[in-house]
Amino acid sequence: MIKLSQIIILNVPKREREGKYLKKLIETSAKPLGIEVSISMDRGLGLWDNYSRALTQDVAEGTHRMIIHDDISFDRNILEKILYILSKAPENNVISFYNPTNGDYTDCFKKGKHVISTKTNFWLQASVYPNDLAKDFVEVSNKMTDDQTRYDDSRLKAYLQAKDTVLYAIVPGLIQHFGAYRSTFGNPGSVGGIQRYSQTYDNQLEVEKVDWEEEFKNPYLAKSSKDWVKEIVNKEFLDEYKKL
Repeated sequence: MIKLSQIIILNVPKREREGKYLKKLIETSAKPLGIEVSISMDRGLGLWDNYSRALTQDVAEGTHRMIIHDDISFDRNILEKILYILSKAPENNVISFYNPTNGDYTDCFKKGKHVISTKTNFWLQASVYPNDLAKDFVEVSNKMTDDQTRYDDSRLKAYLQAKDTVLYAIVPGLIQHFGAYRSTFGNPGSVGGIQRYSQTYDNQLEVEKVDWEEEFKNPYLAKSSKDWVKEIVNKEFLDEYKKL
């Protein structure tokens, strides 16, 4: 059974005050449940440095950790909804609670499905990791590429494809991206006419009315795909990758 022990906020100095506020907000619902909330501050070495530290740092006793960005919504009623879904979820997969705006997610939403199965179509604004998978992900990813500009999402896509496993995304998303138009990396608020916030966000989803066992058993299968292993793996690591 999944036991979420810690929520880790990825923070940057530019948004330090926001990170501290988000931490206090989440603690109002997390502390009574025995879940710790902490901040992982960017050291100026890039997103992967901060993300990989959050994935591997020691946490309180439990099986899973949640890693979130510092520019998202996290309403007071959300944590209990997340825990309810996790109580019905597979234990060995990454579970995402944010929906990017694209065809798979809008189509899944229109069809009334609540879980997407994918290796490549996700955005890691708010995701829950099994602790063992998190450690393995960092170790394998650091072998696959030494390019520190590679973000967490492209690294995870390559990892999932190499391991032939999937990420599950919850639809509608329970988290909204408020930082779309103030990216610390200089990213625009929309790319190709698609906004970098979620059009399928609904923090009022009545999670108890969803048959999550059935949803996870028969998820919506994402159509988008790309060979991320070929995209990011260094040639010197290809032979090792083939042995995974």
